[in-house]
Amino acid sequence: MSKDIEIFGLKHFLTAYDPNDLPSGSIDPLGFERGYLSLADQILPGMTNVASCPRYFGLVCAGVRITDLSNIHTRADKINARMKTILILEKAWALANTLIEDEVYSLSVLRGVQSARVYRSRLSSAGNKYTDLAGLDLLSNQTAYGAIGVYAAVAEYNGLFKNRSEYELAEVGERLADAFIKETQFPQELLDFIGQKSHRVSLDTLSSWGRRAYLWNSPYGHAEEKAIRDMFYDNPQYSNRTVFINTIIDLYEMGKFDPENDDLDQLLIARLMTVAKKNGHHRHFEVCRIILDYEKIYKYSLLAFQLLLYRSERLGGIFPISTLTQDEEWRGVRQGFTVAANEFFENCNKTLNRDILSYHNDIIQFVEILSGTQNEVQFAEAILDRHNQVQQGKLDHGKPKAPWVSLDGDDIKLILSQNMASNKAPTIESISPHHYRLNAANNWMKAAGLYRAG
Repeated sequence: MSKDIEIFGLKHFLTAYDPNDLPSGSIDPLGFERGYLSLADQILPGMTNVASCPRYFGLVCAGVRITDLSNIHTRADKINARMKTILILEKAWALANTLIEDEVYSLSVLRGVQSARVYRSRLSSAGNKYTDLAGLDLLSNQTAYGAIGVYAAVAEYNGLFKNRSEYELAEVGERLADAFIKETQFPQELLDFIGQKSHRVSLDTLSSWGRRAYLWNSPYGHAEEKAIRDMFYDNPQYSNRTVFINTIIDLYEMGKFDPENDDLDQLLIARLMTVAKKNGHHRHFEVCRIILDYEKIYKYSLLAFQLLLYRSERLGGIFPISTLTQDEEWRGVRQGFTVAANEFFENCNKTLNRDILSYHNDIIQFVEILSGTQNEVQFAEAILDRHNQVQQGKLDHGKPKAPWVSLDGDDIKLILSQNMASNKAPTIESISPHHYRLNAANNWMKAAGLYRAG
């Protein structure tokens, strides 16, 4: 599925157009993204980590549904009108949520929440009782980074749109829109404002609506819950996903997963692997096993890369690569990687569903090279060579991106010097894993009533 994150001292913003399924704190310096995404698609296709709040789907569909097209005739004008309505509705909804912030437990994942808070404070300071939403700029590019950019594509993948390019709802999308409108008791005053029949809407109206349309309201009304369930769980396009969701439900019913309190991390994957094997779901068992191995080699590889950044920054931007031969921590990382790589290859050889590995040839080759190094210097050289290749494949204004750190003769040299290293030495525990859309799935399952249904 988005937030500001800090990595090596720099601020980054993950959006729907960044690799939006990357783990918090990673911008993929070693090229693990493709393999991760293919594994995530094996268990939870049609989803992203960022599109984790199901209420947005009702919001987007409602925006399409309430668009007045009575005096609009061309295809392009209809598309623009629907998009404009979604954008205005999203602003009103974001403000409505912030107006009740003191009453609710969280506004996490609300797109543009900081801008909405500032706007709310401005209205309060001025003593305003009404708003025309003028000056509320949720995001630097709301179309790209807001509800449309993050949720509309996922809505299409899950059958809510007939055709997203025209923002035309499918039957389940229409049902979800109608349910959202009815169950949140969509105010006529807001409808008139969005339809330009009035020039303002009262803050009291938005506050009242915000309580009913709060982004984390649970449970949903029956009709909204049913539409979410149909798009997510009973969707024949993703029958493989449904089988995996059933495994999570089994784990929940066994008392081995608490959807409200348990961390959605590698431990959950390990538990799911056990249940999948018990239930005879061999493909999901193998995917989970590969995921666990993949995360180990990912974490050790990234730890090695971060250590090179940390060392080079702490040593004035350059240090002899030969010093790594006497570095006990570096030797330990190489040994940890070697163990992880051996487990990965052993389980790859056991995998019956070979297509699970079909998108991993590049990573497998990299792991083979790393595990085949004979000493600490060769290990560092392989890490740096991989990073340079990955950066060469990324374009910035039509030119390959420069590596962050590289080999300069016999020295390791920091190329990007803008405080790239962390203030603390990286550890294996500090490397965030990929999240495999599990948090999004958990939220969608709650919205669909699947835990209660179980």
